[in-house]
Amino acid sequence: MILDTGATNTTIASNALYLLGHDLKDSIGSVEIETANGIIETEVFEIDSFASLGLTKEKFQIQVYDFLAHGIFSDYNGLLGLDFLEGTKFCIDTRENLISLS
Repeated sequence: MILDTGATNTTIASNALYLLGHDLKDSIGSVEIETANGIIETEVFEIDSFASLGLTKEKFQIQVYDFLAHGIFSDYNGLLGLDFLEGTKFCIDTRENLISLS
């Protein structure tokens, strides 16, 4: 995952969702989002528990997009948006290359 402080919502690749054991047909809806390359439609899923950076969110809604089907190749499985960090104090230390949460 990559941290994107410019992204409102957390989005993962559909293949990552599948590998986490979720069925791709269990979407609770879809939403259009604006990206740097234009508006795209993503599926929305509610994940029982989602953890990253030492932080765990229960019943977390996450957007899912099929990056490969749309020609997007990346070393990352998705991005952490500000929704994941909501309710926390976080600091990005560019001198030490550290992210701290409290």
